[in-house]
Amino acid sequence: MTKIHSVILGGIFFLTCMVATPVSAQVERLTPQEREKVKKNYEEYEKLPPEEKSRLKQRFQEYQQAPPEQKEKLRENYKKYKNMSPEERQKLHRELEKRG
Repeated sequence: MTKIHSVILGGIFFLTCMVATPVSAQVERLTPQEREKVKKNYEEYEKLPPEEKSRLKQRFQEYQQAPPEQKEKLRENYKKYKNMSPEERQKLHRELEKRG
């Protein structure tokens, strides 16, 4: 998993949490720093090749269709990931790359 993948997964999680709320209300709740982060993540996403965008959209659809307990597990794993040190994240990325 590359840095961009982790950024995108974070963006997907963030957007998933906000899906049920109207966009204007979502934007109003964001701090200026959060808005800047969303903008940066979107710009990174836009730079991806079409195949990667398609793959990520597929993953997002799979997440949306997942049972609640699976979504909860994914959210818990994401929280753990966000709390990892850079060294722990690098180790995890290496392990995931080995698995393929």
